[in-house]
Amino acid sequence: TDPNTDLAVVKIDPTPNMQYATLGDSDEVKVGEWVIAIGSPRGLDWTVTAGIVSAKNRSEIGALGPAGYEDFIQTDASINPGNSGGPLINLKGEVIGINSLIVSASMGSEGLGFAIPSNIAKEISQSLVQHGKVVRGYMGVNIQELTPEIAKSLKLEKQMRGVIVTDLTPGGPAENAGIEQGDVILEYNGKNVESVAQLRNMVASTSPGQSVRIRVLREKKEVELMLMVGDLAKDQLTRPQVGNELLGVSVQTVTPQIARQQGLRKAEGVIITEVNKKSAAEAVGIEKGDIIYRVNNSAVNTPGEFNKLVAKAAEEGQAVLLLRDMRSGRVGYISVPLR
Repeated sequence: TDPNTDLAVVKIDPTPNMQYATLGDSDEVKVGEWVIAIGSPRGLDWTVTAGIVSAKNRSEIGALGPAGYEDFIQTDASINPGNSGGPLINLKGEVIGINSLIVSASMGSEGLGFAIPSNIAKEISQSLVQHGKVVRGYMGVNIQELTPEIAKSLKLEKQMRGVIVTDLTPGGPAENAGIEQGDVILEYNGKNVESVAQLRNMVASTSPGQSVRIRVLREKKEVELMLMVGDLAKDQLTRPQVGNELLGVSVQTVTPQIARQQGLRKAEGVIITEVNKKSAAEAVGIEKGDIIYRVNNSAVNTPGEFNKLVAKAAEEGQAVLLLRDMRSGRVGYISVPLR
């Protein structure tokens, strides 16, 4: 099984006349094309529904937790509890997805169904069969979206796509390849980088030990680097968790530009750019846009300082943060239990 993608492999003994479905290429799926979903909603076997592909590469839904890898096909074909595990089929009769979940306040179909792309299912199943586990690559970086506001503060084109490096794992693949804090990653292994989730998925699907070409923007100049992809599982065994993982947030330094936008008197602290679902931070009400000034009464101004201070606080089981609430503008202390 692989909980991080909600997939599993089941071994069966086939009969001589057993028919099987053909896997299609989910990368070739077009938004708007017709699809068919098959499953057993509410226990009603062999139910067939039809709809279209509403979107591709849906991520950050939060259904698989902070460690999950989300890259769903969205469809308005009616999907209800009991459809999970059934195929999403194109009009050629090819399986282009595995129905996985719905987003619904009523727990019934509201036209927001999500399927795991067939290419991901193929890749994960092959790894499970060959290795008994999923082998994933890693870079050893903390990254965040390159928003128009950040691009403007860095004097870049507002329309520029990519992700910005906020921190690196000491001695990790990215640092060894020459990637630096503040680099904007534009291209990974020949593919343009559009978002954090996309890059994370691409790195995870790369075999450890493989060399890939990385194109970054550094001080307004493009630089090409070769990166030897690491093994995520081995890294997790040998590397202690850092602060952003323990707390479940991503942070960046409060720049003068951010300080002006927030109406602050001076640029200090780190601002939260993302809060993971079901994380320690979410549990105590910390939100995107909040600013952390101190961790256990030590000043923090960079992602690196933040990671070290929270990791140290975890040894005592909690982190006491001096935090500015984004909604009210009030500054106060909050205690966050850490496991």
